[in-house]
Amino acid sequence: MSASDYQAMVSSEVYSSDGSNVGHVSEIVDQDGTAVFLQVKDNGLFGIGAESFLVPVDAIASTEEGKVTVNRTAEDLVGIPAHDGHEPKSPSYFESLYAWWWRADAN
Repeated sequence: MSASDYQAMVSSEVYSSDGSNVGHVSEIVDQDGTAVFLQVKDNGLFGIGAESFLVPVDAIASTEEGKVTVNRTAEDLVGIPAHDGHEPKSPSYFESLYAWWWRADAN
């Protein structure tokens, strides 16, 4: 996918592989000019307590207009590390995030 294809996903609703709405794409996170993560904002309960988390672009199972589906169930996404897009993250944060996704792959 091109950078513009990923950018077109911003504001799309994000669904788990079992059909649960888990949030919406708030932005695309890139490293060295390459899109690597979708920043997903969890809708929270009535917008209260909403958090963001990152989904590697490799975890995208399918896309339709206004809808992105990831290759994890809603239950698999429980415990994903939160991400505050306003704070710079250290390399150890991204290492732990990748480790979390690899752990999820093992299940």
